[in-house]
Amino acid sequence: WSESRTRQEGAEEAQAQAASVATTAASYLNQYLNGIDSMATALLRHPAVTGLDRKQSDALFTDVLGHHPLLLNIMLIDREGVLRGSGLPTSDRVLTVPFPTEVIEQGKTRISQLMTGQVSKKPTIALEYPVRSEAGAVVGALGLGVNLTQLQTLFTAIPLPEGSVIT
Repeated sequence: WSESRTRQEGAEEAQAQAASVATTAASYLNQYLNGIDSMATALLRHPAVTGLDRKQSDALFTDVLGHHPLLLNIMLIDREGVLRGSGLPTSDRVLTVPFPTEVIEQGKTRISQLMTGQVSKKPTIALEYPVRSEAGAVVGALGLGVNLTQLQTLFTAIPLPEGSVIT
């Protein structure tokens, strides 16, 4: 009987530990995504973005990527899908990944499906935001590609039992 009870207590302790780690991991991810969302809000107010200025947007996005290693790329497109900015060098002139029509037509932020980044060629999801002119009209979309292969680095500060991983 005592062996069964000890096994049950061990299982309950492991379950409680797993729940605690899951809650902490979700909190870290939520905090990171809130930070990205705040940064996107600031980018959406920048004159290079609202003016769809390719040269200035490229420089701005390149600088931002240098400070955010979990972002693969930042791309800006106009209503027709013409590329108006990229944080990574590219000669692409139009968007070839799924076009964010919902963002442009409905003016709503969304998260893309899993895809391969057009410029980075890595698995990503894009956080997509409508870009508005000073008059409030949607003139394009801003996409921030999250580096899914490096996302686990968010969780390195979470104390885990020996041999544990977060997937």
